[in-house]
Amino acid sequence: MLVSRFIPVIAFNLVNYAAGLTRIRWWTFSWATGVGILPFTVLMAVMGNYAEVLTWEAWVLLIVAVPAVCFLFRNRFRPMQRERDRRGADRAGEK
Repeated sequence: MLVSRFIPVIAFNLVNYAAGLTRIRWWTFSWATGVGILPFTVLMAVMGNYAEVLTWEAWVLLIVAVPAVCFLFRNRFRPMQRERDRRGADRAGEK
């Protein structure tokens, strides 16, 4: 849930509807949504505050840095997901 909030290509409402079709607990949905939207909210507030005073170089840096950080964040958690998938497959084979 948390990682899905960081993927900019997936619409926010689509994630909400998909979560509603699963057995995700209300508390898990709430904290993951809160933590997941916090970085983007802060970024938008800061960018809005400095919109008139930022140079074009700073805007280019932001436009390049934000997707790069998202890409690195995604790649950071991918090995952990593969390990969880492997362990889940091992447990399923034991039954």
